[in-house]
Amino acid sequence: MKTQLLIFICITIFSTQTFGQNSASELEKKVRKGESLEGMDLRNLDLRGVNLDGANLSKARLNGADLRGATIRRAHLHKTDLRGAKLDSVNFNATNLQDTRFPKGEISYLNLNRSNLSNTDLRGTHFLKSSFKYADFQEVNLAGSRLEGTFFYADFSRAKLKNANLSNADLRGVKFHRADLQEANLSGANLDGSEFYSARMNQCDLSGVSIRGADFSKAVMEGVKLKQDEKLLARLIKQGGIL
Repeated sequence: MKTQLLIFICITIFSTQTFGQNSASELEKKVRKGESLEGMDLRNLDLRGVNLDGANLSKARLNGADLRGATIRRAHLHKTDLRGAKLDSVNFNATNLQDTRFPKGEISYLNLNRSNLSNTDLRGTHFLKSSFKYADFQEVNLAGSRLEGTFFYADFSRAKLKNANLSNADLRGVKFHRADLQEANLSGANLDGSEFYSARMNQCDLSGVSIRGADFSKAVMEGVKLKQDEKLLARLIKQGGIL
């Protein structure tokens, strides 16, 4: 009886170690077969460089997982838990990330082009040197966050960006309709063609920005910082900003 128990324990340990060593390849096989990974417990796994294109990872637990360099395009991560995960250089192109729980702190070199992060609480997450072209940030909460990179034609309508730092960002063609940009730092940003319809921009730092073709219709801009740039001030008034 003792011998059988010892054999069972050894087999269990070996199986666990083998799965741990090959977890990335095992997951890739499941995805290729069309199997869902929804709700799976993948906490603390080493998934560096894994390819999970098209995977359904909704409600999966990836807390503490190492996903650096992973490719997760056109995937579904609705309500997925990524707290504590390492996400540098992950390609989330065209992925649904609504209500996903992101790790706090800095994440660099993400590809979030055409991704959907609407209604997601991203307070305390700082996206550095990343790409967000055509991304959906509607009603997202990024208050106090640092955002670096290219955002052109992204949608931040009704987003909470109070005290956010988007200085020197490429924000061409971005929609900020009814967004809260109070006390946000947009200094040095490229705002050409961007739309700020009814945005709240009190105390927003717009020093050194480019605003060719930008629309500030009905934007509230009390106390906006411009470094006494009278020409820029005149253009803002002409373009509909309420100062």
